[in-house]
Amino acid sequence: ASISPEIEPSFGSVTSMPLAGPDGMRSGPGNTLLIAENRAGRLTQATLEGNKASLKVLKDGLGQVTAVTLDKNTAWVSEAKFPLRADATKDPGPFIVVPVALD
Repeated sequence: ASISPEIEPSFGSVTSMPLAGPDGMRSGPGNTLLIAENRAGRLTQATLEGNKASLKVLKDGLGQVTAVTLDKNTAWVSEAKFPLRADATKDPGPFIVVPVALD
C-alpha cells in the first residue's frame, strides 16, 4: 500500500490519530509499520489500508524511544536519554531495550 505524498485541501487525515515525534520505523508483519514515537514514549503499529493508516498503541509509558527492530513476533524498542546528554553531572543509568510482543 502507498500513501500519496500530494498535498491538497481535500486529502484530509491520513492516520486515525496524531503521531507524536515519530522517529524509528520498521516494516512489521503483513501490511503494518512499527513506529517508535519519541515525544509520546510509545510504540505504535500502523496498519496500512489504501491511503489510510489505522494506528494502534502497542506499548506506552516508555522513555524517549528512538528505534525499533523486529525479531519474529517481538518488537525491540530502544530508549534514548537526550535530556541527559547536556548535563555531565547526571548519570543516565543503563540504556534500556524493551521487548514488545506482537499479536
